[in-house]
Amino acid sequence: MHHFIAEAKKRIAPFPCEGFVVGSGDEDASIMLVGEAPGKTEVDTGAPFTGRAGKVLDEHLALAELTRKDVFITSVVRSRPYQVNGKRDKLGKLPNRAPSKKEIAAHAPFLDAQIRVVRPQLLVPLGNVGLRRLIGDRAKITVVHGKHLVQPILTYQDETYTFSSQRHELWPMFHPAATLHNPNLRPVVRQDWISFGEAIKAGLISGKGRSN
Repeated sequence: MHHFIAEAKKRIAPFPCEGFVVGSGDEDASIMLVGEAPGKTEVDTGAPFTGRAGKVLDEHLALAELTRKDVFITSVVRSRPYQVNGKRDKLGKLPNRAPSKKEIAAHAPFLDAQIRVVRPQLLVPLGNVGLRRLIGDRAKITVVHGKHLVQPILTYQDETYTFSSQRHELWPMFHPAATLHNPNLRPVVRQDWISFGEAIKAGLISGKGRSN
């Protein structure tokens, strides 16, 4: 993976992004969570979901009777996108922002490589950015959250996206930060994660299952 990390850092260099968070968790995990991009806290700690949204994610995993040890956590973009003209905080850092399409493409080969290495049985995109990177720009998390999908996913080759020949299992979820911004979502998100845990118990995921 060292080659892919070096290449990802090189590809993101022209953009207003900082730091690099590789990902964390069990590389034999059958579940891979795919977030959006690291924030200020994640860049400082070098680990994904270690800020406010990370605490919410831990609560969500617990609803499914899972912990971080049971999953591998990564993101679409590994460097923190920041607002160039934003107001700096007390530490002098510019605000976070959502990654652009060009920034997502810059790190697309690295995400593809991690999926090939971990070979998860189930991909769990967290929010629209992760969801659309995997299955296309028309997808909406408000429509497919908490649903079991089986379909090809997008891979990035020769500076363009194409769908994989094999089908993958996905279980899209709202991004943990969504409930911080919209508390009305909490009952819906809670039920999604409870249902996810029940599906695991029912045999949707067994042992160290992997995609081919």
